Amino acid sequence: MLPSNWQEWVAWAGIVIPLMGMVWASIFYAIKRRREIHFHEYQRVFEIIDHLGQYGGSIASKVSAAYELRKYPEYKTL
Repeated sequence: MLPSNWQEWVAWAGIVIPLMGMVWASIFYAIKRRREIHFHEYQRVFEIIDHLGQYGGSIASKVSAAYELRKYPEYKTL
C-alpha cells in the first residue's frame, strides 16, 4: 500500500509529520518531567539531612528523618 502518486505522498506526509511532532514533544516532556522529579527528590534529601544536622529538636523527629532517608537509596554513600 505504498502511495503511487504525489497527492498520496502529500496526504501521508500530512498525517505522519504531525504525529512525529507529537511523539517528539511527548518524549521531551517525559524527559523534562523525570528531571524535575529527580531534582525535587534531591532537594528533599538535603532538607532531611539539614533537619538531622540541626541543633535541638526532638530525638524522635531525627530518628524519623533518618528513617525517611531509606526512601532514597540512590544517595547512599559507601
